[in-house]
Amino acid sequence: MREIPVYVFTGLLDSGKTSFINDTLRQPDFRMGERIMVISCEEGDEEFETKACVYVEDEEDFNPDLINNCIKKYDPTMIMVEYNGMWQIETLYDAFVDTPGGIYQAIMTVDASTFDMYMRNMRALIIEKFKMADMIVFNRCDDSTPAATYRRSALAVNSRVQVYFERSDGKEFEMEDLLPFDVTKDIIEIEDAEYGIWFVDAQDNPKRYDGKMVQMKTQVRRSNRLPRTGIYPGRKIMTCCADDIAFYAYPCNLAKAKSHTFNLSDFSNVKDGDWVKLLAKVHKRGEYIMLQAVQIEKAAPPKEEVVNF
Repeated sequence: MREIPVYVFTGLLDSGKTSFINDTLRQPDFRMGERIMVISCEEGDEEFETKACVYVEDEEDFNPDLINNCIKKYDPTMIMVEYNGMWQIETLYDAFVDTPGGIYQAIMTVDASTFDMYMRNMRALIIEKFKMADMIVFNRCDDSTPAATYRRSALAVNSRVQVYFERSDGKEFEMEDLLPFDVTKDIIEIEDAEYGIWFVDAQDNPKRYDGKMVQMKTQVRRSNRLPRTGIYPGRKIMTCCADDIAFYAYPCNLAKAKSHTFNLSDFSNVKDGDWVKLLAKVHKRGEYIMLQAVQIEKAAPPKEEVVNF
């Protein structure tokens, strides 16, 4: 049985999914030699520019029987799915079990003008879509759009995702990558509330920090996977809700560190759970980051022990 590539377009209502699909269908190189079928799980104002279009109103009807019947009727070489942003992701994947369809790419569209409102009120739903997306397109941007912040929010939960921004006229939005700390200073000082931003930016742009010094307050995690001189200094970060709180850290070597408050003749004196003020040099190792501690001191916990983006 030949596999039919499936491209999924997801996002909340009026986020621009139909327009994105139609723009794709208009591309001659994309259409050449393809029989494209669209399965729409939402009813919008704009119609699709293809005759092979199937509309699904109820989530329970989006299942393998439907997929197989549609394939039998239209014999497509490619399937595009406009997926209802309110439906469960499990329904999407289950629908292609025991069918020739295989999901190749998931693209999420986001209306930048309403993103903040949805994140406040439907954060868990947005984060779920972020996690499964291969590409996220923030559309309807203007000069006031905090694109760098939105990009970090997406990368925080899905480091592999590609993030793009475009204006209402479809032109590319030029993103000014504004950070709340100065990366040109001899010592980059990361404030308590900025740790999550720094962690994601360092993950996404390791060359930016390679060889530089950073100073921040972190909590220590010990691990048997590290040598006796190694720790994980990091913070708890909430990406979605309380159930999604996780500890994010880069490995750190204490071998050459100095301290006035720790006796580093025995590195186990830096204990699991300790709060510390850390001065460290950043090193890029391949695609990863590690830290070399220069100074480590005991510190009081921050006012907010959990940070977010």
